[in-house]
Amino acid sequence: MKDHKAISDRKADHIALALKDSHQSAQGAGFDRLRFEPNPLPQMALEDIDYSSQFLNQPVAAPLLIGAMTGGCEHGESINRHLAEAAEQAQIPMAVGSQRAALQDGLAQDMRRWAPKAILLGNLGGTQLQQHGVELAQRAVDSIEANAMIIHLNPLQELVQPDGDRDWRGVLTAIEE
Repeated sequence: MKDHKAISDRKADHIALALKDSHQSAQGAGFDRLRFEPNPLPQMALEDIDYSSQFLNQPVAAPLLIGAMTGGCEHGESINRHLAEAAEQAQIPMAVGSQRAALQDGLAQDMRRWAPKAILLGNLGGTQLQQHGVELAQRAVDSIEANAMIIHLNPLQELVQPDGDRDWRGVLTAIEE
């Protein structure tokens, strides 16, 4: 597996970029293109609106998911803790960020402590699955008591990262297995 320091530094860079002032507005995110038509006579009561849904055959409060965020760096655990607490409170699923670094270092990810009933999704890159097989995926599931796994596929992102993966041969076969 790749050098943990390089992976940790890259994850910390992701957090720093997300916290930049230039990334904190709706400008450039496409939200400025959304328009809502007001309906001053909706002919319904707010209590009649039901956002509940099903995900992995389990009830959730709304058709929302906290997307894979971060892991494998100094502030990753704190961020994931707060996101897990929010997922638990809001009764919506949460996907953790890539678990590669934590699994590589044998770090415990005590997500169930913060989200005992939430639907949790583990996360590995397709190339990690291809290189290390289903045993790594099982370790990822077990480490957070995940309800399911996400296998992320991001060859373009890997290409622009200095130490990113460069060989995706066999990824589909690894996913099938």
